[in-house]
Amino acid sequence: MKIFLLFITAVLSHEREPVKNLLDGFIPDTTNVRVYTVKEIASFKRVRVGNSNPRMESEKQVMQLSGTVSRISLETDGDYHIEITDGSLKDSTAVCEVPSCFKSVHKQASVIKKGQKIIVTGIKYQDKFHSPSPHRTRNFVEIHPVYKIQLPE
Repeated sequence: MKIFLLFITAVLSHEREPVKNLLDGFIPDTTNVRVYTVKEIASFKRVRVGNSNPRMESEKQVMQLSGTVSRISLETDGDYHIEITDGSLKDSTAVCEVPSCFKSVHKQASVIKKGQKIIVTGIKYQDKFHSPSPHRTRNFVEIHPVYKIQLPE
């Protein structure tokens, strides 16, 4: 039993899982959504975080970003990793992730294609340093989880 609990603790603390998937009890204020550009997301100060860091005050912001999908992939953890560019910062993209536990949005993400215009809404998340894709913002700020995807009219 003790080994099982240690395993569960390790899994849940992996890359701040409770924070990035809204499993930490935080309830976002979905009436207070701020629209950002990729350039604005790239301008946030990078904060170093570890696997066990709780949600920071800056990670309570509901964000919206509209732009063109430059890359989408289904990651090994089951999340859809979507990179969006909006032309506000040359050769740069913002990373937006749709976790598998957000079933209806995850299903929407499964049919999104590169080059498609979309609007995503989700929570600001400070990821920890890892090997980035070539064009993502270098501060490792993401929109994770994305809880709403819209197609512009």
